[in-house]
Amino acid sequence: MVRQKRKILVCLFDPAEQQLVARRLIDLGYEIVDFQKDGQDTADLFLLDTPSASRIGQKVLARKEAEDVFLPAVIALQEDDDIDKWLTAGFDEFLRLPVTEAELKARVEIMLRMREQSQELIKKSETIYQALVESSDDHIFILDGDGVFRSSNGRVVHLG
Repeated sequence: MVRQKRKILVCLFDPAEQQLVARRLIDLGYEIVDFQKDGQDTADLFLLDTPSASRIGQKVLARKEAEDVFLPAVIALQEDDDIDKWLTAGFDEFLRLPVTEAELKARVEIMLRMREQSQELIKKSETIYQALVESSDDHIFILDGDGVFRSSNGRVVHLG
């Protein structure tokens, strides 16, 4: 099975830093999504610096919150930036700028591994849930928030 390239949205204020980080990630085999060029917020990991986070951070964190699985958001900080502020805001990890290639690789790989594990856990729980519902002798059905029938395990007893 061919694995699809992981997408990383990189949005750094300094163009030279943006280019350096993007080049390093491409060399590691990742696909780069540039928010400024693409206006896209779909990625497997978000990497922002503080000026970019001040501008689009709320949108990124809202996207993270809406995701069913862990979606890592990493903040790139200058030496004097406060870490706690950004972790409290909802970012999962931080890097210090200028970032070394080894640190970038390690942090990104750890965050993406956590995302993959989250995806695997959801698949396993869905499989278990489906097996329980299908093996039940009771009629189990699902309604959406508007009361519309969405699915059933097929154990319907017809009345009448």
